[in-house]
Amino acid sequence: MKSLLLYATLALSLCLSCTSSFRAQKLVRDTSAAPQTNDSNSLPAPAQSLTAIPFEQSDNLIYLQVQVNNSAPLQFVLDSGASVFVIGQSQAKTLNLKTEEKDKLAGAGAGTFDVTYTKNVTFGLPGVNLLVPNVALTDLSQLSAGLGRRVDGIVGFEFFDRHVVEIDYDANVIRLFDPKSYNYSGSGEVIPITIKRKHAFVAAKIKVAGREPANREYLIDTGASGVVSDPLVAQSTAPKMEFVGGIGLGNEAKIVLGRVERLQLGSFVFENTNGVAGAGPMIIAGELLRRFTVIFDYSRQRMILEPSRHFRDGFIFDTLGAELNLEQELKGFGVDSVFSNSVAAEAGLKKGDLITTIDGQPALSFSLPQMRRMFEEEKEYRLGVKRGSEMLQVKVKLRKLL
Repeated sequence: MKSLLLYATLALSLCLSCTSSFRAQKLVRDTSAAPQTNDSNSLPAPAQSLTAIPFEQSDNLIYLQVQVNNSAPLQFVLDSGASVFVIGQSQAKTLNLKTEEKDKLAGAGAGTFDVTYTKNVTFGLPGVNLLVPNVALTDLSQLSAGLGRRVDGIVGFEFFDRHVVEIDYDANVIRLFDPKSYNYSGSGEVIPITIKRKHAFVAAKIKVAGREPANREYLIDTGASGVVSDPLVAQSTAPKMEFVGGIGLGNEAKIVLGRVERLQLGSFVFENTNGVAGAGPMIIAGELLRRFTVIFDYSRQRMILEPSRHFRDGFIFDTLGAELNLEQELKGFGVDSVFSNSVAAEAGLKKGDLITTIDGQPALSFSLPQMRRMFEEEKEYRLGVKRGSEMLQVKVKLRKLL
């Protein structure tokens, strides 16, 4: 299917960008809408999982070790927003995968990106092998740079379609169940979803400043790291920030960051959270999903949410105001975008700068996720910056930006 939208992965709002620094955020349960739960007096026997798959969590994304046609383990991102499995072109060459046809697809940003296809690839995860008839091949180097780690591929629709998939963010484990025999016996809330064009959508209600509450339909996207993406964020009368960028597949786009007064998913209500507009389709993403154990049951067109110990975590937005990429060969972090009215802008950082040191330490002694966590706190840093052939010292005093 050539209408594939790999927004994905990483439509990433990740770029520090779709995470917000509102620690005063509240989460409440709307008791006027009773959750759909099972009667405890007539619960079926708990379902037995087919397998348990460990995963690594970073920047609200799920990383899996995957074998491709019995290869050594490769690093894939689990992405409910991708309608196909994807393998990076460099890995496809190493694996000698034969290509069949070419296409251009829409991605996370504006414009399109090139893909080719290969057929009948076996993906191996602990306890399960999936033979996938059509797999997309594309360049994932930009995505890897934006995430600060190698990404060899993306686990997409077939994984969710063939199993009941339980993502336990607290335990860093995915449990798979046979849809035919699956019985849910927990106390979570059952929320209807709609499967369209190999994507899962959920209804939710959003309220931004200066606008009436709106009922919306969102793509459920484990392959994006933010909270919610909706054009209404750009129409809010509350303070906003803008930049040009976005990590993912496709070209750059104008991104607007702002606050969401209220977001309701089922009976779960999130107040004073963050949002983004201009980063692709309307999505609910990993920063929200990780607050639950999430069960995807495509066979019954439902999603089940069990609040986890992270349910009341604050939503974080970086205090620097710049989108950074890993530049391994240049031994630093490249400044890909600078947010309007931000600390980075005031300090004179520019697109194309290379951060080489932080308080005198080599920048690459930190990982990109570590950098992002450092730039969530209101602290002061001295940055060594390379701009062309010039070396600069830039002092940044971090603060909340919205």
